[in-house]
Order: sequence, then structure tokens, then C-alpha cells
Amino acid sequence: MIGVYDSGLGGLGVLRALRKRMPRADLLYLGDTLHLPYGEKPPGVLQNYAEQAFAFFEKQAISALVVACGTVSATVLESGRPCAHRYPIFGVVRPAAERALALGCRRIAVLATEATVKSGVYSRLLRQGRAEQLSLGCPSLVPLAESRAACRSDRRFMREIEAELSPLRDFSPDAIILGCTHFPLFAECIGELYPSAVLIDCGAAALDALPARLFEVGGGESTYCVTGSPELFRASAERMGLLDRRETVRKVRL
Repeated sequence: MIGVYDSGLGGLGVLRALRKRMPRADLLYLGDTLHLPYGEKPPGVLQNYAEQAFAFFEKQAISALVVACGTVSATVLESGRPCAHRYPIFGVVRPAAERALALGCRRIAVLATEATVKSGVYSRLLRQGRAEQLSLGCPSLVPLAESRAACRSDRRFMREIEAELSPLRDFSPDAIILGCTHFPLFAECIGELYPSAVLIDCGAAALDALPARLFEVGGGESTYCVTGSPELFRASAERMGLLDRRETVRKVRL
């Protein structure tokens, strides 16, 4: 069984992609919705949340964990502090940066949470490839994603996205890293605003980097757990087409 961990519903896109690649694998999702959003929390608090989640997955005897959360990947996994658990843990930050550099992009914008930007991890990784980069904290996008579906036809919605990304106008990126797994929900909007930029989904990049040995055979079951309200999580996820109404969501305590 492979675990997928995020603060909210953004990681459901990663789980759905995993399901397509591994139709017979057992997948366990944990959304720490009780503490959402993560992006405004200090590193010490995020470390504590992550360790609680890691301990939860340890009890479930998973074989590997995909941290489908850019904030935890940046502030915990890339912090240099060891994560002492029996299963391997894979984040979404390093694969996204490596994909941007592998594509030969020279002006790379990173859209992420404030905590991810403050960690400086993308600046450090992209500097190694001598790319010019701009990391932009987007504090309103995660709540926006959790509250309603991304709809390009809603012009008010588009204006909110455009205002949040306005610092990118003068930078003119040739690549934009969607550094939070909530942000691919806005990919259509961002692509319309910056059509010349390659959009790099950090979750998709992470899945491409997973070792082949993880593509195991199981019963093909998906289990969904949240620490907050299952009803609110389900309503938002169903509205965005990320969860089938036949799926069960249960509340857990970490």
C-alpha cells in the first residue's frame, strides 16, 4: 500500500494520477484538513504536523509515502532533518525543480505557499542550474481551491488569479512551477494568462521520479482519511471532480 499525504484536497490529483499508473495498487490518502492551510504555519509547527502524519502511515504499514504537499516537501523533507521511518518518503519539490532545469528553462517562476518560498529551497535548487528564478508566495490560492472549483468562464475568478500572479508580468517566465498540489486546479487559468510559459505540475513531476519498484500489485483499493470534516472535504472534492460520490471518507485523529 502506498500513502499519499497533503494538507487538503490538492493531493487528490496526485492520487488519481497514481491510480492511473497503478490500477491494482492499494492507495491510502490522508488530508490534514484540521490544520489547513499549511502555508502560513512556521517550520516547527509544520514539522510536528508532518511527524504526526508519518506516524499515522507507519501504523498502516505502507510500503512508501508520497508527500503531495509542496509546503511539507520544502520545509520538512528538504530541511536536512532526518525522517526516521521504515518506509521511503518522496516529496514534490526536487523533482519539479529538476524537470524545469532538464527542459532547459532559463527564467523560472515558482508559485508556492509562503512557507515554501521562505524556505528558499527552490532558489537553492534552481540556482544550481544557473536559472534565473522568481518565487512567488500565493496565500489566497489554497483557500480558493478548497472553497470552489476552478472555472475559466467565471471572469471574477480569473481576475482573482490574475491579481495574485501580477508580479510575473515583468518577469516573463518561460516556465512556471506549480509548487503546490492545489495549484494545478488553476492550470487552465494560468495557461491563459501566460501562454508562452511551460507549466510544471510538481505532483506529476514527483510521480515520474518514483522508482519502478513501487509499481506493485494489490487489490486496487483507495482509502480516504481526513482530520477535519469529511462532509466538507467530500463536497469540495466532488465539486472539482476529484472524488467519486461512491467513495467513503472517514475522519481520523493523529
